[in-house]
Amino acid sequence: LRYLLGLRESAPVELAALIADPDAAARLIRVLGASSGLGDFLARHPRELQALATPIAAPPTEYGADLLAAVDGLKGDAAWVALRVRYRRHLLQLAAWDLEHADPIAAVSIVAAALADLSGAALDASLAVARRDVKFPAEEVAATRLAIIGMGKAGARELNYVSDVDVIFVGEVERCTMRADASPLLFHGGRYYTEHPL
Repeated sequence: LRYLLGLRESAPVELAALIADPDAAARLIRVLGASSGLGDFLARHPRELQALATPIAAPPTEYGADLLAAVDGLKGDAAWVALRVRYRRHLLQLAAWDLEHADPIAAVSIVAAALADLSGAALDASLAVARRDVKFPAEEVAATRLAIIGMGKAGARELNYVSDVDVIFVGEVERCTMRADASPLLFHGGRYYTEHPL
């Protein structure tokens, strides 16, 4: 109720447009009742309410292209903010789908895999931003070989909504053309998960 009242004050037009549809209103209420984190997200970004206007038929099988599109051409803080917002939009839609699924037990493995795929796509997008942000010639950055290894639940595609995303960043130092090693890319790629938590 607190989130609904807050949205009525801060974003009356966006809220009214959404709750005019009873099904969309029900999706919003379920999400706000289940997650204070998503409630805070909608309070900060009320335009994202429209993500609940139409339910997704099923979790996407691929998130990478959309997250990369969200940060296309952006650098620095603008890129990190855009990535966080797009990530949470997908998380919002996934949670809404999960909460209205007819068989919650059957949905568990589907949601777990989708959360892992979404986190992997966020890592790919954060690395794309890092490649633009580091202060090295573009050809050196492009020639630097990196791998991100998902550990535990992330690697097994068994994440839940509050799981840590444990990964190992691996840079090929011996063949790296960047000065010193691949650590600048590793640092900036990992920055998304340290300074800008999902």
